[in-house]
Amino acid sequence: MNPFEQYKSLLEQAAPVAMRYHPDAEAIIAEWQERIQKQKIHVMLFGAYNAGKSTLINALVGREVAKAGDVPTTDVVDFHEWDGHMLLDTPGVNAPIAHEEISLEQLQRADLIVFVLRQEDQDASDIMNRIFELLEQNRPIFIVLNYEDGDPAHIEAIQARFTHMLLTYAGRRGFDKAALGTVPTILMNVKSACRARLENKAVLLEHSRFDVFMLRFREWLVQYNSEKQLLQQIYAGLERSLLQTVSASIVREATPQGDMQEVDAQIGHITREYRLLTNAASSKIRAELTLRRPMISEAIAQGGSRDTVMAALTQVGESVSEIVQTWLEKELKQNVKGRIGAALVADGLELPKGSDAGGSEFGNKMLDAALGGMKGVHKEHVQTLLEFGRKLKIPGLKGRWTKTLGRWADKAAPVIQVVAVLAEVAVDYYGEERDVQESQDRTLQRGQWLDEAYSQLYSGLMQSVTDVIAHVQLEDLQPVEARRSELRAKLGASDKDRSDWAALTLAFQDVAF
Repeated sequence: MNPFEQYKSLLEQAAPVAMRYHPDAEAIIAEWQERIQKQKIHVMLFGAYNAGKSTLINALVGREVAKAGDVPTTDVVDFHEWDGHMLLDTPGVNAPIAHEEISLEQLQRADLIVFVLRQEDQDASDIMNRIFELLEQNRPIFIVLNYEDGDPAHIEAIQARFTHMLLTYAGRRGFDKAALGTVPTILMNVKSACRARLENKAVLLEHSRFDVFMLRFREWLVQYNSEKQLLQQIYAGLERSLLQTVSASIVREATPQGDMQEVDAQIGHITREYRLLTNAASSKIRAELTLRRPMISEAIAQGGSRDTVMAALTQVGESVSEIVQTWLEKELKQNVKGRIGAALVADGLELPKGSDAGGSEFGNKMLDAALGGMKGVHKEHVQTLLEFGRKLKIPGLKGRWTKTLGRWADKAAPVIQVVAVLAEVAVDYYGEERDVQESQDRTLQRGQWLDEAYSQLYSGLMQSVTDVIAHVQLEDLQPVEARRSELRAKLGASDKDRSDWAALTLAFQDVAF
């Protein structure tokens, strides 16, 4: 879920407790909900009047919310909510003059721009000049080239032709050609994507390249610091105006409950430490992949076969996976519990029972299996270990069905399999470089390919690491959460509120991109 949507949901959960302890809580929450609503990033779809803007919005939303047709159907700006963002459907370029003025006026207020053009529009000077006017203004722009012909060879030719046109216009306008490599350009059959989404046709969805578009589009959306900064600003304001004030009020009214406070503190420190570990893992993966970008670039520059490129990507994925696996194993087995223990000791508390720094024998075997999964341990091996733990009546595994354990085992699937699948998508999308007109065209395409490969390798590696961390965190939290449930059942209303508010505060802190 989008982080801003998470804040809205958490505020709704917080309202009943907050209103019992803060006289202005209802007004404060309403004000924050309105601010979050208004501060949504506005993504404007821009382009010719029948390029497929409304159809793309319908594909994103998953239902027909925008009018689409071959003649101008939009004469005002329509707003559609999607994943915590606002999609703006506007009259197109080359629409009636009054309609076009509406688009240009809205363009000045838009945060991000998705420029949609048909494959026949790539030769239209007014369309290409519009693109470069936005680029010269340093506007964030994502280009969707809407094609109709599904022949892979034709798609590749369309890509090469459009790349050539971008470079040609860049030369004419004196625009830095190297900067074009940072502009996401995705080919997609928008009409097929919309139909697939509305009719839930997975094969057609993949054929339309909607999955490739979504992967790149989401990466593009979250890279802008303004969203991250806004998230930080919202949390800081919520902390000052609501979280701290309600917490202080509850503490004044609640009867001190030593055991419950200790358990809440244990949960807080465990959650906080694993959140920091996840952030550190993200930085580690990015740093290691950055060091290996030349390897990926070289494989692409050589123009090798699919197998050659896949082998290079797999080698990069394996090398990074091995380094991160070794680092993560040390963090989880030696450092994390020590840091949690030190933080608890500083608060005059102890580690939860059974959470010694070395971990239990079974817990370490579980961790070994999860970490080993990053190097190729099969799902069946992990499931066997989980079932063994259930037979030993390990807390949390007792009574679980084999089907459930199978789902857990899926989380330890080899990261290289994930990387291979993601890399296959990238190879299918860009295809081999054939019959490209100029060396500059190849350079630009390789740059876009490199960004795509880097992004997908990161996503695959990070997903695997996140699954391992989440699994270990769950194991650490399980006995503490069980203890919390036992104690909570014996508490009075105000003490329950204090404990629930502490949990909500942690949930607010955990919201992130």
